Amino acid sequence: MTSKQGRYAATYAHSDIAFEFAAWISPEFKLYLIKDYQRLKQDEAKRLEIGHTYATKADILNKALFGKFSDNSP
Repeated sequence: MTSKQGRYAATYAHSDIAFEFAAWISPEFKLYLIKDYQRLKQDEAKRLEIGHTYATKADILNKALFGKFSDNSP
């Protein structure tokens, strides 16, 4: 955290500190942060699942066409 005095005085803090302070001041803001984080994690999980599905289908095609799995398959 930094603070300046003088004509262009300002206080700056890391975003984590700012979020924590805002959550302490406003329970509504804290709930908004929690819900948005959960939404982002769900979106991320969906994207990872889609990528895994495509990788699995590619492995099946490789096995059918070439008789072997790719080097990246589990």
